[in-house]
Formats: sequence, structure tokens, C-alpha cells
Amino acid sequence: NDSLARTETILPNIQADIWDFGGHPDLYTGHQLFLGGRALNIVVFDLRQELDSPAVVPIWKSSNEDIEYIETELTNLDFVLVWLNLVYLSNRNNARSSISDTKPVTDIIIVGTNSSSLHSD
Repeated sequence: NDSLARTETILPNIQADIWDFGGHPDLYTGHQLFLGGRALNIVVFDLRQELDSPAVVPIWKSSNEDIEYIETELTNLDFVLVWLNLVYLSNRNNARSSISDTKPVTDIIIVGTNSSSLHSD
């Protein structure tokens, strides 16, 4: 019917950049370059790992492609908290240095993987 009002939805032009930081401590300084602003951050951790156990991280040997895993002084929970702090501090610093009135919007989703591997006890 021509007498019905037509409504159209105009979608905004959205660009999505996806960065997988992998959590390697030797790369933390570079992570700050990509954090902050308008972002959705997803912090992922393995539920099979005890949160209070020492975290095990991969170390790449520069001479070849072998990967060595080492136990760190930080726990798995410490690593999750490090990421939450990195996101918070980057967002806070971007808000302080912003010359526009638009404040950065950063949301964080925390995802625990491998829940099907957990025992009910």
C-alpha cells in the first residue's frame, strides 16, 4: 500500500580491527600502541588452569622455530589482572590526552575457555 510510511535503517560505517596479542610478556610494551579508544576488548583464559597456579608462557628461540614453555612468577590470575589493568590504563591515558569532547568507550568481556573439560567436583 502506497499510503504506508516507509522506514529505512541507515547503518553507520563501521571499521573493525582485530588484534590477537597472545599474552606474551616480552611484547607488552607494544600492546599499549593498540589499546584504548573506542574498543571492545576480550580477555581470554583457559579454565583448565588453576587461577592460583604459576602461569606457563611460551618462549620462542630466536635461532629456530622451537618453542620452550617456562613457568613464571605470576599466577594465571595475575595474567588476567595484568590485561585488565593494561586496558584500563590505556583507556584512561587516551581519555586524558584526547583533544575532543568524545570520551573513549572501552568494554571488556572476560571469556573462560574449555569449560566442557571441567569436572563437576
